[in-house]
Amino acid sequence: MARCFWNKRPSVLRRRLNMTLGAYVTRLRVAHAQWLLLTTELPVLEVGFAAGFKSAAPFYEAFQKQLAQSPGHFRTSTRSPKS
Repeated sequence: MARCFWNKRPSVLRRRLNMTLGAYVTRLRVAHAQWLLLTTELPVLEVGFAAGFKSAAPFYEAFQKQLAQSPGHFRTSTRSPKS
């Protein structure tokens, strides 16, 4: 059986993903938030909570950093105009 030492795991993840585990998890959360913004009518803040963010500030900051736009702008810019 192969051994995996927990103190070595972060460096392995960093080498393979070229990012820290925390950055990877944040990227997954933002991707999930994008999907929720596109597919639900949940309020933007509720989308952040549903994606795993604990408060508004980290959600908005991560979304802005990753996509260069706010969650609200993302939602309105990706929806087709109502006829």
